[in-house]
Amino acid sequence: MKTSSFCAFFLSAFFTTATQGRIQINSCRSSRGGTCIDVWKCPYYVNLLNSKPRPPTLIPKMKQNLCGFVNRETPKVCCRQLDRGVVSGGDFITSHENFHLLPVDSCGPISHSTRITEGGRTSPREFPWMALIAYKTGDSAEDGDFKCGGSLINERYVLTAAHCLDETSVLGIRLGEYDIQTEKDCDPRGQNCEPPVQDILIDKIIIHNGYNPSTYSHDIGLIRLATPANLNLDNVKPICLPYGTLLNVNLVGKFLTVTGWGVTETGHKSMVLNKASIPIVPLKECKKLYGKFKPISKGQICAGGYKGRDSCSGDSGGPLQYITSVGNTQRYVQDGIVSYGPSQCGIDGRPAIYTDIKEYMSWILDNIEP
Repeated sequence: MKTSSFCAFFLSAFFTTATQGRIQINSCRSSRGGTCIDVWKCPYYVNLLNSKPRPPTLIPKMKQNLCGFVNRETPKVCCRQLDRGVVSGGDFITSHENFHLLPVDSCGPISHSTRITEGGRTSPREFPWMALIAYKTGDSAEDGDFKCGGSLINERYVLTAAHCLDETSVLGIRLGEYDIQTEKDCDPRGQNCEPPVQDILIDKIIIHNGYNPSTYSHDIGLIRLATPANLNLDNVKPICLPYGTLLNVNLVGKFLTVTGWGVTETGHKSMVLNKASIPIVPLKECKKLYGKFKPISKGQICAGGYKGRDSCSGDSGGPLQYITSVGNTQRYVQDGIVSYGPSQCGIDGRPAIYTDIKEYMSWILDNIEP
């Protein structure tokens, strides 16, 4: 049954064009490599085919990796060893063809200056994946401002909230920043200065096609940088994203760290990167607070509600992160993206909403390129 229903889906999509000579039967000795096998024997594609709804990238991917047919009916695809391996816990993220684009061996470094505190000012290099999104605010070239944050996930992509991505006004990305108002970030004596910031133009903006600006559902987006970030400098490094067992970890009751240059208790935006340690709260608590106005789903995280400790205006798009083992090394892993919360920040008993990255890892990998 699955083969016949799939053939109807797959062949109707492009078999006609194949007869017209426009579909290429690829050799598996391409840049992707792998072994040419029945599509139903490749777990990576089986997972995509069983997804509901099927991802829109499925047909293009299968066209790219088509290497023949079984009995002139069932497609054969180039399936890598990684794709064919059994993945524990149902984690098909590591078998995704773009998983290698995530720098899992060098992401989320923990700085020697990292201190476990309730919040306040960070130290230089403590969160080197932090990105600032620059926006055009007027007609002159000088009219610009930083209004949202994001996180660097590899040398070409910044992860942020969809509501931060007004394509008509986004100018570029700044990486490696600490104190916005200083030309150089140095110690109080003007010594031991950090490497200069990296201001990079944008190649393209990718917003989740399910994003609803009224409800903030699927509030996630990607920015592809026009040129690669220089990761050889200590103040610019990518953060780790969850995979494997980290996709199923229960963090309710745990304290995570949110970072940004948002509004502080003074009512003004901070010029220096700040952090706050906030608890993950059961999602039902946010459903009680916001459910009448906005739908709350498993693609979101409820966090905060500690007086004076919260994300706030200007922190939007920034990461909610924690330290855990990645492989055999302790690293920072991003769990959420600042989405929205109460109009007044840091109110006791009023947590905020974050986009749950664990629920969007397939989407992220589907939308990044080398």
